[in-house]
Amino acid sequence: MNKTQLVEKIAEKAGITKKAADDALKAFEAVVIETLAEGGDVSLVLVVLKFANARNAKVVIQRLMKSLRLRLAEYLSSVQARA
Repeated sequence: MNKTQLVEKIAEKAGITKKAADDALKAFEAVVIETLAEGGDVSLVLVVLKFANARNAKVVIQRLMKSLRLRLAEYLSSVQARA
């Protein structure tokens, strides 16, 4: 599932517009990235395990962490560029 598909599903399940779902997803990403950038912890393992069977959980977690590391790097670069 890509981001567009995720936004569509969130909008459908929550009964909101795709714009509102996209805004909510962006806010979620921002909170996670900012928390990690500040040295905080974010526990998404339970969310992942709820939707993935045990065999796929490791792969899902690895993909999620790779995505978060990339976004964190982008965020830190933008903060440093503004400083």
